[in-house]
Amino acid sequence: MRVSTIRYRRWAALTAAFTLLACAPERPSDAARRRGEEGAGAASKVVAVVEGEELTAQDFERRLSRLAPYARAQYSERERRVQLLESMVDLELLADEAERRGLGQDPVVLQAMKEAMARLVVADEIRKEVSFDSITREDVEGYVREHAERYTRAEQREALVIGALDADAARTWAQELRALPDVAARLDAASKMASERSVHEPSRASGGEFGWVEAPTKTTRRPEVARALFALELPGDVSSPTKGPGLWWVVVYRDQRAAELTSIDAVEGDVRERIYAERRLRARDALVEKLKKTAKIETYPDVLDAVEPPRGVTSPLDGSVFTPQPTRDLGKAGGERREP
Repeated sequence: MRVSTIRYRRWAALTAAFTLLACAPERPSDAARRRGEEGAGAASKVVAVVEGEELTAQDFERRLSRLAPYARAQYSERERRVQLLESMVDLELLADEAERRGLGQDPVVLQAMKEAMARLVVADEIRKEVSFDSITREDVEGYVREHAERYTRAEQREALVIGALDADAARTWAQELRALPDVAARLDAASKMASERSVHEPSRASGGEFGWVEAPTKTTRRPEVARALFALELPGDVSSPTKGPGLWWVVVYRDQRAAELTSIDAVEGDVRERIYAERRLRARDALVEKLKKTAKIETYPDVLDAVEPPRGVTSPLDGSVFTPQPTRDLGKAGGERREP
């Protein structure tokens, strides 16, 4: 390519800025410079020429390889591939115009370039120090034990409920149930009572079945029932009349599931991702601490007191420079582990 070193450096800075601010694709002609003599045959065939700069099939393949796997699959059709090629051409044109305007040395661009290089060195360090495949089953089990509160299924209780029109009726029914001699008889009687007397149609139709519930939260269905249920001590216990919207409940404690750790198989995928993310963060922090030990650093916090936050848009690089397209946006979505 007929491009000077200065021009390349300016474009590298501009590419870093666009990558940070607009999720722009890599400029294909830059990839061609780095490629040198590599590639031959079909890979080196030219797919476009922009102001004398050639874009090859290998440039196109490299652009595709940066997408998430599911996004790549969308480019099996010719029409979609042509759209991607057009976006690569657009980037070349904008890059040339940016160079003509002297934006390569803009402070915003240079800062963006520093940030991009910092991300690259962190990613390189992580590749050396952290491997997703090195996470063992023992690591997963240990993580679950260490974070038991996150992976513990809360205690659940099963209830039978009977809806009454007023507190007196609910109180009478509760006394009838408590008078029965054993738990089994009380539960059978509560189910029959719900079928015959409940004014709440769903509980009447189901024989009082309310299902399994956890301790009440802001999103709990019928929180008044959950509160009454968890105030009881043992299966077979019967609540006092409990006020609900438009009726009164009699709540009977039917059964319990104790709190327990979720099975490892059910959470293994999530746990592996969490371990991987934490190890990457530790690798990044370790690298920074290592650099700090040998670097000469001076900071002057008092100067910051006089700094006023800018108002409005202060950057000449607008994040809307590029029209959003899957070629740029899909790489940010889930479904692929990405280095920082």
